[in-house]
Amino acid sequence: MAWPSQKHVKKHFRHINVAVYQDLYVVESRDPRVKTPLSPDFQPQVLVPFHHPFTYRLMRDSHDDGRHGGRDPTLSRFRARYHTSRAHVIADLVCKRCKFCKRYKVKLLGQKMGALPIERLSPGPPFNTCVLDLFGPYLVRGEKNPRVCNIKVWGVMIVDLVSRAVHIELACGYDTASFLVAFRRFSALRGWPSKIYSDPGTQLV
Repeated sequence: MAWPSQKHVKKHFRHINVAVYQDLYVVESRDPRVKTPLSPDFQPQVLVPFHHPFTYRLMRDSHDDGRHGGRDPTLSRFRARYHTSRAHVIADLVCKRCKFCKRYKVKLLGQKMGALPIERLSPGPPFNTCVLDLFGPYLVRGEKNPRVCNIKVWGVMIVDLVSRAVHIELACGYDTASFLVAFRRFSALRGWPSKIYSDPGTQLV
């Protein structure tokens, strides 16, 4: 990669000072005491043309060395050693064409939320419309002989659809009778709901 002449280089880079360093055109410092500004690795920034395959390859190597971090990390690594006009355009092009970035940074399809039931949007008294489910089981000590016998219990979680208040009752079994006993305790405290949502369990339907 060679420039036609120094006049062509100065015409291409009008807003920076151009100097020659080891037969290469580099960026000269505006401070007259410093002939060539040094990069972090103690080397001056080499001027490279914008429309050249070698410039694209240098940007691609900077993108690979930056572990595919995007445009800004690629530009920072490229500008630590080289300088060209509109380097951000080349960095964007390299990031868009990178096959690894296409696989790693793929955008997943977004899922739309379903329509809310009217009970979630209409105001009402507490636990007028609720949703319930059972969770567990948990091992607890038995009532007759706590030292020897352990029994399984399930929790019944009842959530108000409007205020999202939570009420938890204890069911001594996973059958319908045990659930109805726990639900009667809930209704004695909170009142009987007008509508209940639950999963299609055999003890709940």
